[in-house]
Amino acid sequence: MMTLRALNKELFDTIRMDYRNLHSIPEIHDELPLTRQYILDQLDEFDLNIREDVGNHGIVATLSGEEKGGCIGWRADMDALPMEEKTQLPFRSRHTGAMHACGHDAHVAIALGIIRILDKHRHLIRGHVKFLFQPAEESTGGAEHMINDKALKEPSVDRILGLHVWPSLEKGQVGLAKKELMAGGLTLKFHIQGKGGHAGRPHDSVNPIVVAAKLVDEIESIKNYMVPSHENLVITMGMLQSGSVFNVIPDEAIMHGTVRYFNWDLKEVVVELIRQICRSLDEMLGSHTILEVIENYPPTNNDEQVIEEIDQIIDSFEDYESVDIKIPSMGSEDFSFFLNEVPGSFVWLGMRQKDTSDYFEIHHPKFTVNEQIFLDSPALFSQIIIEMLQSL
Repeated sequence: MMTLRALNKELFDTIRMDYRNLHSIPEIHDELPLTRQYILDQLDEFDLNIREDVGNHGIVATLSGEEKGGCIGWRADMDALPMEEKTQLPFRSRHTGAMHACGHDAHVAIALGIIRILDKHRHLIRGHVKFLFQPAEESTGGAEHMINDKALKEPSVDRILGLHVWPSLEKGQVGLAKKELMAGGLTLKFHIQGKGGHAGRPHDSVNPIVVAAKLVDEIESIKNYMVPSHENLVITMGMLQSGSVFNVIPDEAIMHGTVRYFNWDLKEVVVELIRQICRSLDEMLGSHTILEVIENYPPTNNDEQVIEEIDQIIDSFEDYESVDIKIPSMGSEDFSFFLNEVPGSFVWLGMRQKDTSDYFEIHHPKFTVNEQIFLDSPALFSQIIIEMLQSL
């Protein structure tokens, strides 16, 4: 019987081809017909229990071992971003306005690689491995929809695992955080109703641009004066639209922003402070501001015990090392919904070539994946799954 690593190397061309094929057909949001069909075509090669259209077009494929035992869940997100690709890859996006700029194509290719490896090593699997191919990570939070559609049930998942390719870490490094890895996020949408008029007679108008400017200034002060200095919290205004002519005071302004946080109670306090600022400015300036708060994803908090298990396995896997992530990312990730249901971990898979700083971060139009990660990372994660099942 071939070792996990040897089989992985034999499968390298297949895994790389999966990645390239998926990279060329990026699809956004949750329907993803071409991506889903490609995945289903690959899964059809194996003896799996497959559920389609789970929680708005997700796929759940369960691989069972030769022995009874627990169940490990492995999540791979499938969707792309609504942006134009600017790489010169021969397999670059064939779809206008869509690009795999966040590595989800690599996540799926690795998951398919794990299935190919574990299928040949079912005698080592004690229980089940449930693969969750998830849509809409970049938009509506497909994880929550899949959970609501019982993706973690029948059989019930005991541990949930997932990864994100991470350009700033070197290939062979796996970023681990024992608790906080990625921030929770919410969206702030302000509709500021003023009173339009002539730019030469501002006293007869209520300028919503002035209201928006004061609102930004006051909101910025929350972080400086209202939030304890040891708390990790970000408030950013990223969009402001109002007016179209230099000599006309517009009637309204639209402003959007985001709050990124780890402390749920503090987030609630901050939102209430922003509401108070809106009310005070409306009273002072005569505007009428409507604030819509949209909860996006909660913080991604790993299970400490699961991380310790993974750390030990990585230490025993040649050419790999774990890296302690001391500063969490202020980006958000809907894998957090899974972690709120069952213990698990989300890790960062390094892929930067050693001794180089020449790379593009995720969400960049020239972002690319180092294909060398397909040589052995599926074997590493297969080993983690096998050993974790044996310890349940």
